[in-house]
Amino acid sequence: MGHLAFSNLLLGDICFSTHTHIYCAERIDEHSDSLMLYGSIFPDVAMAGIVSWNISRDMSKLCQLLNGTKLSPFAKGIMLHEEPHGIDRLVHGEEGYAYAEGAKLIPAVKQFFRADKDHSFIAHSFIEFAIEVLLYEKEKQLRRSMKSALTSGTRNAPAISEALSQCYGTSVFKSRIGIFLFNALTSFEYCADRLAHYWCAGYAATQHGAFLKPKDARTLLEDAKDIVQPTYEQFLEKVIADCKDKTKS
Repeated sequence: MGHLAFSNLLLGDICFSTHTHIYCAERIDEHSDSLMLYGSIFPDVAMAGIVSWNISRDMSKLCQLLNGTKLSPFAKGIMLHEEPHGIDRLVHGEEGYAYAEGAKLIPAVKQFFRADKDHSFIAHSFIEFAIEVLLYEKEKQLRRSMKSALTSGTRNAPAISEALSQCYGTSVFKSRIGIFLFNALTSFEYCADRLAHYWCAGYAATQHGAFLKPKDARTLLEDAKDIVQPTYEQFLEKVIADCKDKTKS
């Protein structure tokens, strides 16, 4: 992993919705175990440069390889992330919830980011962060579920790295390091103050060339929370029902 990629990983590419994925996976499959929950967040390992984001959006090839092995629950979790029947199908894209609700935040975003920046993308990111904070504050068991999932991911990292190598030709060593870094970043606590400082020091600077003071990042985050508060729970219920139907078909 190059120095620039490593720097971006540490400062700019933290997972936006790990707790949301865990929350939904536990409700889509009531018999989910820690390895399946780890699979539900794993496609975002692309942030570590192990695989491309295009691959991470549809890891069906890897899931087929793992069917019938001890990593079968891990593969099942992966399928609940985006494709073929995961929650990100309904979150991202121009018609996804994060972009639709993010449109309401764009006027505020424009106050802090230059005109040449992708205000829609930035706003959608704040919407995802807002849901993370709300879930983290309300659903206390998510912290235990996340810890259990990451412990399982670390324990199974050797086998996962071998499978990635076999499926995508990645370096086993690079995969092991990437998984370690991914697990470290996804243990990040999603309280509002920490997120505000994160945006100030990391994402805004490395990805969008903007310096946000913590109070400004906090303002945008609170605005995003106000936007999603009336609808995010109903949206997640819809997503969970849709994914349940897709897994049965």
